[in-house]
Amino acid sequence: MIPTNDLCMNPLFRNVFVFVSLLVLVTNCKNDPYSPLEVFVPIDTIPIDTTVIDTTVIDTLPIDTIPTDTTDTSSVGCNPMNLSFANDVTPVLSSYGCIGCHSGGTVILSTYSGTKIVADSGNLAGAINHDVGFQAMPQGGAKMDSCDIKIIENWITEGALDN
Repeated sequence: MIPTNDLCMNPLFRNVFVFVSLLVLVTNCKNDPYSPLEVFVPIDTIPIDTTVIDTTVIDTLPIDTIPTDTTDTSSVGCNPMNLSFANDVTPVLSSYGCIGCHSGGTVILSTYSGTKIVADSGNLAGAINHDVGFQAMPQGGAKMDSCDIKIIENWITEGALDN
């Protein structure tokens, strides 16, 4: 007779014992419908949700909470060149009320020198384009027309001259 301790220490016996134990476990669980070994489910047995989404909630929102695209597509061909501060930029800023709001304080758009400082810092282009990290302008209003933005951007690109 073999002592029990010697049998358990035998590597061959241990490997055979583990293999047979796993084989018995897998064989017994194979036909069990609740077995965790059944991982793959045929695609045709998965229920498909065919619920129709109710859009009436969107239809009842107040009109001012529904985002709208204010991009003006009528100025797709807009490419203003040789811009003048007095003849091109000032009328655009004035038409959106920028000069009325920014005629004093830290941002001054009522003078060339004040507008030049804001333009050179990048704050003017960032604000009118509603770029991330800038206060969107005109404040509380819709974004400027894309051609008006292009006038200001091109003026800045051309050197923001006082002409």
